[in-house]
Formats: sequence, C-alpha cells, structure tokens
Amino acid sequence: MRLDFVERSRPYPGEVENGDAIVVRREANRSLLAVIDGLGHGPKASSAAAVAAQCLQTVDLETPMNSLMQGVHQALSGTRGVAATVIVLLDARLRACAVGNVELRVSGAKFPFRLTAGILGRNLKRLYVADVPLVPARLALYSDGVAPSFYLDDYAGRPLGWSCNDIFARFARSTDDASLLLADILP
Repeated sequence: MRLDFVERSRPYPGEVENGDAIVVRREANRSLLAVIDGLGHGPKASSAAAVAAQCLQTVDLETPMNSLMQGVHQALSGTRGVAATVIVLLDARLRACAVGNVELRVSGAKFPFRLTAGILGRNLKRLYVADVPLVPARLALYSDGVAPSFYLDDYAGRPLGWSCNDIFARFARSTDDASLLLADILP
C-alpha cells in the first residue's frame, strides 16, 4: 500500500492560533490520518486540538480504535474538547471513527461510515467504528470550516495537490478555522 496526501489548514480569519489540527503518521506498513477541530476558535480551541494531536502522535497504532478514541477523550479532560475523525490503515484494513462534525468522504470505494455524537473530552456516546478491507480510494477529511458542498468524485483523476488547493479555495468558510486532508490510498 502506498499513501499520498496533501493538507491545508488555516485559523479563523483574524486569529493567530488555529483551532484545527491535522495529524499524519506513517510507520512501516501502517498509517494514521486525523483531522481535529477544537471547539470554537482561538487559543483555547488551539490548545485542545494540540492535546488531541499529541495523543495521536504517540499512540500505538495497533491499539483498537475504541481504546484509541477513549484515550484521546481522557487526555482532553479539562479542555474545551474537540471533534475529530481518525483513520488507521493497518493489516490491509481501514479503520475509522469520527466524534462530532469532522467529515470523511471516500471516492473510488464504498465505505459505511457513521459519525458518533458527542465531543471528545466532554461527552462521548457509543463509538461507531468502521472497519473495512483496504482498497484503492481517495479520502477527504475536513473540519466544519470547509463547506460540504463539494463532490469528491469531481476530482477523480486530478492531481492531489491541485484538488486540495481547489477545494480549499472554493469551499473554506470565512467564519471558522478550516482544515482539509486529502489522501490517495494506492496498491
């Protein structure tokens, strides 16, 4: 498996600190992709996103997804909290879990995915974990600072960097922090 990715992120216009964070880890035959959205924007949102990002930078990628997300939830206790979508590519499987409103879109493959209601660090309901065989696909993970009105299939066959820049330029909202991670999973 080969993983190519590009990312774009910026703080709420007029803010210095970004309340969103993107994490990409690659280790041998496994990878982790995540987009994190600290509640609100500014320093407190940035601090919460940084705690979640640090947790994801150090977690063992063989940790079951439920335990991984519970660990992030516990690490965020006492913060403002975050929404996040986390994907782990391991052992020819794609495992994904989302809490809150960080979206995932998949082009080129069918993928049963359901958002978990709640806020990591605050209130967490039953986690919904998708676990599917790894197949070639293009993934888009994005915070609510990116309007969901784009069609990922419109970018099929287009270069990854160009696609990311176009989506971000056309759909990033001026009313929030905005983050977009595009990734191609290739055989």
